[in-house]
Amino acid sequence: MRLYTVTGRRSAALRQYRKCRDVLPRELNLQPEEETDRLYRSIKSGGAFVTEQVQETLRNKPEIEAYAPAGKKATFGKDQ
Repeated sequence: MRLYTVTGRRSAALRQYRKCRDVLPRELNLQPEEETDRLYRSIKSGGAFVTEQVQETLRNKPEIEAYAPAGKKATFGKDQ
């Protein structure tokens, strides 16, 4: 979800959460963890947070930019 978000694919990030929410109970009898729910709410509200680990990955792996839609750069949150 974070990768989708930082590469400008917010809709895909939200869709991924819905898949997680649907598949976990059906196949593993589990619910998404609170951290996953918080991330979803943050993405949905437009204030997606990205952990330092993800930021570091983006800094060290410029090829991730290839996953961003044409004309967009990967970002680290709503302020950038």
